[in-house]
Amino acid sequence: MRLPAFISQQRSLQAKFLSIILPLLLITLVIAVSIIDVVSRHNESRALSDKLGALVVAHAAGIAPSVWILDHERISLVLKSVVADPEVAGAAIIDEFGETLATEGNMETPSDPTLQRSENIRYLPSGSDEVIGVLTITITDALVQEAQQKRLVTALVFAAFLASAVVLSALVANRWSVGIPLQRLLESIQHEDPEHRRKKVDWDSNDELGVVIKAFNDHQLRRETYEKDLRSARDNLEQRVRERTIELVVARDEAELAKRSMTNFLASVSHELRTPLNAILGMTEVMVRGQLGTIENEKQLEYLNDVHYSGQYLLNLINDILDLSKIEVNQMEINDTTFDLRDALADAIRLCDSSGLSDKPVVTLDNPNDPVLIKADQRLVTQITVNLLSNAIKFTPAGGVIAVGSSIDEEGQCHIFVSDTGCGIEKVQLEHIIDPFVQGNDPYLRNSDGTGLGLSLVKAMVELHDGSIALTSTVGEGTRAEVTLPAARVISS
Repeated sequence: MRLPAFISQQRSLQAKFLSIILPLLLITLVIAVSIIDVVSRHNESRALSDKLGALVVAHAAGIAPSVWILDHERISLVLKSVVADPEVAGAAIIDEFGETLATEGNMETPSDPTLQRSENIRYLPSGSDEVIGVLTITITDALVQEAQQKRLVTALVFAAFLASAVVLSALVANRWSVGIPLQRLLESIQHEDPEHRRKKVDWDSNDELGVVIKAFNDHQLRRETYEKDLRSARDNLEQRVRERTIELVVARDEAELAKRSMTNFLASVSHELRTPLNAILGMTEVMVRGQLGTIENEKQLEYLNDVHYSGQYLLNLINDILDLSKIEVNQMEINDTTFDLRDALADAIRLCDSSGLSDKPVVTLDNPNDPVLIKADQRLVTQITVNLLSNAIKFTPAGGVIAVGSSIDEEGQCHIFVSDTGCGIEKVQLEHIIDPFVQGNDPYLRNSDGTGLGLSLVKAMVELHDGSIALTSTVGEGTRAEVTLPAARVISS
């Protein structure tokens, strides 16, 4: 049930309490005073009417002899004695002929007919029940009204005193039974303890508020225990996080140190290996070409070719390791120049054609007719294309087709793609094929040698140009590698 608006809008329980009890108390007092006043007025009016009847009857009998003998002096004395009563307004005697024999006081007809009464004057000693006159007495209710006013004033004073006493008692009772426990409950809710202790409400009673406060104290105790356990767990967690963070920082520093050490070691070893490798490649190339004399033994020539090929492979591996180590330690810088992308792609195809393989797939060049000028490191762009094209050649059997080309999309970005019709890459391997030292499976080619650094180097070199690389592949149908360079590097197309 909703309270009326004028009650629900009050901001305190005391105001709401007064808003409820005062109207009820006033209505009760008004009804009580009204009932008392009506009953008292009725009783007084009845008593006044009975008095009037008694006066008329008594004086009509007493004045009969005087009226019979027409003793005007006695009649006047009797009427004056009647009017001497403060509640009698007037009295009059009229003879049997309708003539007024005597009158005293005010004989105006009152608004209330019960305030005036007439009685026949009979003279019985004459031997007959003859009416010899009429006595009329008029009374006033002024004293009744005055008494009513005094009674009303007394009732109002008593009602005000009673209302004040009731309201004061109710406020005191409300204060001790509701106000004080609610105030203590509010203080407990708003209490802030630097040691995070929950304050209980000091109140013990068996009423509804006592039950609520007891439940609140139980909740405070459970909450304090919960917060204590939570702070303890948080402190332990923070300590574990700090310890774990220190461990991670130490592990990170050790990993970075190990990585730098490995990179420096690889770079140093690679540099040391390049000198004897260059000598081996140079001498084997001279011997293969016959500059030191013709080698007639075909087996020896085959071995020399194997040595030269292995040395070249090892030199390429060392160069890849050097490039990768430079990229990892942020020592590789790009030398931006403006060049025609079609020339870089053509150079890459020529370099791959000079590999000496006889059973190669067909390589096609798909370039725009107009020059595609980009601003990038031409050597790195060529190497990117060579690495992608080498992978395609390695995993595409003889008779397959490899397409190399470029395009500019609507957003102005430059795309370099190398697609083949080789064995393809499984979806599971495609997610990690770009990671260093990861190789794809080649069920068709026996000669699937490689270190797995090619795509890693491509990705690193592409990212140096703020670009990206994407691989799509279907097993048994082929693979497409696409490099995207940002529009900012495209000069014209």
